Amino acid sequence: MQLSDITLVLATRDEASNIAAFLRSIPAELQLVVVDASRDETPELIERLRPSRTLVLREPGNVTEVARTD
Repeated sequence: MQLSDITLVLATRDEASNIAAFLRSIPAELQLVVVDASRDETPELIERLRPSRTLVLREPGNVTEVARTD
């Protein structure tokens, strides 16, 4: 298995002050999916700092609300 075969799913909320360091810590080959419920500039920072192999899904609420299927 290669890093390019792995997808990391990350839930974020108002992490603008921490997200740059986190993004620097993960390999560029890793696919990143971010489920973001921020009220700050976290999603914009993610898109600007890691434009490749990254998908940002903007969802209000929290992870359990997003995961509901009913």
